[in-house]
Amino acid sequence: MYCFPPRIAIWPCLILLLSLALPLRTVSAQSPLDILVIVGTTPVTRLDVETRLALLEVLGEAPSDPTRAQALVLDSLIDEALVAAAATAQNLYPSPENLEQIFANIAANNALSTEEFALLLSNSSIDVAAFRERLEAQLAWNNLRTQRLGRQADVEGEELEAAWEAMQAAAGQIERRLSQVYLKDLTINEASAVAGDMVTTGNFAAIAQAFSKAPSAAQGGDMGWVRQDSLGPEIEAALAELKAGEVSLPIPFQDGYLIFAVEAIRPVGALEVRELFDLARLTITLESRGQSTADKEKLVTLDQVFRRIDSCERFEQALAIYGEDGSGRLEAVMLADLPPEVRTVVRELELNAFSQLIPTQDGAAIYMKCAMIEEVVPMDRAQLHAQLTQEKSARLEARLRRSLRRAAYIDTYIDTPLDAYIDTSIEAH
Repeated sequence: MYCFPPRIAIWPCLILLLSLALPLRTVSAQSPLDILVIVGTTPVTRLDVETRLALLEVLGEAPSDPTRAQALVLDSLIDEALVAAAATAQNLYPSPENLEQIFANIAANNALSTEEFALLLSNSSIDVAAFRERLEAQLAWNNLRTQRLGRQADVEGEELEAAWEAMQAAAGQIERRLSQVYLKDLTINEASAVAGDMVTTGNFAAIAQAFSKAPSAAQGGDMGWVRQDSLGPEIEAALAELKAGEVSLPIPFQDGYLIFAVEAIRPVGALEVRELFDLARLTITLESRGQSTADKEKLVTLDQVFRRIDSCERFEQALAIYGEDGSGRLEAVMLADLPPEVRTVVRELELNAFSQLIPTQDGAAIYMKCAMIEEVVPMDRAQLHAQLTQEKSARLEARLRRSLRRAAYIDTYIDTPLDAYIDTSIEAH
């Protein structure tokens, strides 16, 4: 999801891309109109890359490494030019009227006129022309995808029934939502640097799209839900050490390295696993944020008391004596139900451990984690159908993008610093 300013509600989760139609020109080195790639008859220039990269930086979507960011942008521009050509050839390219209507719909969803919405984008340092061009390209892709794929992605009848029975038979096993990157012909230090960038930026999908040689690159590396022990022993050994939200170290594979991200872990047949916490909370009021004599005495007393607390039972005893309004047990609480400043603290707490003082509006609070419960929400047929259809749709879309590349004429210009990345980007699909 793009990180637009709070007033902008993007409709609906647009992955907005750009089609190109700049005149072919030969200019001096490092000119904005230097041609980096020609896709069919459409040139992609340095200016195109710089304009798109500037937009991604405003949206907070650009990888931290400048060269990787440029490679990602160049790769997406190649895709967009291919989609634009295919959509135009089949009379599927959106008309100006269609584009204006969609732009007006986005504005209306934000209770703005088109003029007010354009001004809001401009005031937020978002290039309005680039925004429209990305929207235009996404509409072209939606039209092409619908025409080419139709209802092929829908999983129904015997296929759905077989998947349902297989899920029931595998009940009790574990599956992981995985993303992967396959880095070919890199050293271990180079692969480790890429893994570090993934952890630092959290931009696994963008890096996968730009650099991965795996078939899942077009989907940002997303492999969907993968059952435990279905991959090779070396990979399974590395994944066994990971929790949800963690990224693996590079794993040697053929002539390169694999890097995995574990997005989530659940039992087979579960829609989700909710973590519920039993907490104890002691709240106190402070007259002057701990600066008055009475406040200081209260804090000293609590410090002495908590030096002896090593269990929830002892914590509750302290609650009965020192707790004020708002103190007590909180049972079966989800992290999302807690204030933001409390969530991180509770998440990091060990069982039977208590937090430091957390400031509140009238004083402070101390939390203790007494128990953690995992609640499994089972998946029904409709939810399984939605999941399988989404996964199949992603595979078909990736196949469509690869077929566009195979049928295309793509010529790269070797006098550009992005050269080393252009061919890599093309092969990633």
